[in-house]
Amino acid sequence: MATAGLITFHFAHHYGAQLQAYATMQAVRRLGMDCRIIDYRLPHTTRTNRLFQFQPFPKAVFLNGHTLAHYPALRRRYQRFETFVSDCMDLGPRSYGSLAELRADPPDCDVYLSGSDQIWNPYIFRATALTPPFS
Repeated sequence: MATAGLITFHFAHHYGAQLQAYATMQAVRRLGMDCRIIDYRLPHTTRTNRLFQFQPFPKAVFLNGHTLAHYPALRRRYQRFETFVSDCMDLGPRSYGSLAELRADPPDCDVYLSGSDQIWNPYIFRATALTPPFS
């Protein structure tokens, strides 16, 4: 069976991002191909997933205070997102944190797909990150 590698914004703790990645993976499978999500996570895009923010800004202090006040509920939410990715998404065998890593050891797939409107969002991916993995 042919294998498709899907590169998308799948790791955000955001319902839309995770559900579109899962739905795209399932749609490709319904077309008769095996589909794995290429686990490409840029460090600057995963910081917002953290429960506590480690930045020297007044806003971070406010956010951390909010997290402390609502910790049990936010921890459960955080864990639900992590569990959904690990239990429901078929991630490739390797995680990539940079374009150089992806180029050095690309996943072995017959077809490569990119998806989601967010992979071209300049507010999420800095101008320097709008590179070949998503195009």
